[in-house]
Amino acid sequence: MRKLNLSLNILLAISLVGLTILLFSTNFLDLFEGFISILLHPSLLMTDYLAVGGLYATLLNAWILTSIAILILSKLKVQFNGIAFAGVLTIFGFSFFGKNALNVAPIWLGFYLFTLYKKTPLKNYTGTFLFASGLAPLSSFIAFGIPNLELWYSIPLGIVAGMLGGFITPMIVAIVGKFHQGYNLYNTGFGLGFIALLFNALLKSLQVDVFVPTTVSFDHHLFLSIFILIFSLLSLMLAFYLNRKPWFSYVRILASTGSLPSDYAKEYGASAMLVNTGFLGLYALLIVLIYRFQISGPMFASIFTMIGFGGYGKHLRNVIPVMTGLTLATLLPSFNIQDLGPSIALFFVTAVAPVAGKYGIFYGLLAGFIHLILTPHTLALQGGFDLYNNGFTAGFVAGIVVAIAQQVTIKLKMPSFKKKLRA
Repeated sequence: MRKLNLSLNILLAISLVGLTILLFSTNFLDLFEGFISILLHPSLLMTDYLAVGGLYATLLNAWILTSIAILILSKLKVQFNGIAFAGVLTIFGFSFFGKNALNVAPIWLGFYLFTLYKKTPLKNYTGTFLFASGLAPLSSFIAFGIPNLELWYSIPLGIVAGMLGGFITPMIVAIVGKFHQGYNLYNTGFGLGFIALLFNALLKSLQVDVFVPTTVSFDHHLFLSIFILIFSLLSLMLAFYLNRKPWFSYVRILASTGSLPSDYAKEYGASAMLVNTGFLGLYALLIVLIYRFQISGPMFASIFTMIGFGGYGKHLRNVIPVMTGLTLATLLPSFNIQDLGPSIALFFVTAVAPVAGKYGIFYGLLAGFIHLILTPHTLALQGGFDLYNNGFTAGFVAGIVVAIAQQVTIKLKMPSFKKKLRA
């Protein structure tokens, strides 16, 4: 079995090749103008950078932000693991949908200042640090989204607000997991929701209209579909390059509940994890085909987040019940599976996949069903400052459903892989 070695030089080489192709694929002036439009956008939910700056500018944003994340991990000497994999892919996905280098920087700076204050290494907070970037719209909206507020005043306010949000993030995230007991994989998103709620309430008390029109583009569906397909197939190819027989370890992943912490790279090996992520990507594309979805920036982010967490808690066995539960909820009069919110929530709902992994099909269906019902209301609470609104929702869902499941046993269990493991 070969060993996976993701060195900085290899990752930088891949990034430079991608950047070179990008720069020669379009007019530089158009690329620059589109990128500036992305940086200066208020970026609240739902903001699709494909509609704001175009495809090439969005790809440039993704390249810059993902490269920065990789460089930070390299500087911290973080070893390849499931949480780093999930964090980087989530950042990549959300660089199409609300995150850019300008609005993420204050959040990460504030987080870093917290580690200096506590005199603890930033490396100890790798996952939370990466996911803290979900609060990025806080900086952008205050800097560029408040009417009649001069830039010389609004930009410093946006930076300070972002730094404050980043500073308190690790404190809040450290305690919110107790409510859902590790059954919400987007725990940082749950914590960020409370911080977003606080700032949303503060701004509204100052009579600031916290609103940005929904901006979505479906013009690049084919490109994004092919991108997901190629990434998924490359994951499978790399898995078999590392280990020609990864199936036993992959079956062990399927037998796991997925509850936090579930680092599949560390526990079962990189090859099994890559098989898992590859299958999740292909399954996501199958769902897109079945429902005839058109992939936008937000949906691309939701799919890549699902793929990324194939390294940290998700697998086909625990995501299918919660996705099915959400699909059943779309039969209610208030929802339509083809609408933007429910269609992207169909992939984000996999945050509560460990509920199905631990407590079975019934509670997985229930969690998915409740998730869709709550999502619009949690968005209204936090105002769109937390890009991980589904993570905020998932914390409440998991907390409620798990509390019931621990007291009321309903014997509708998941297919078992334990006999196969003993064979």
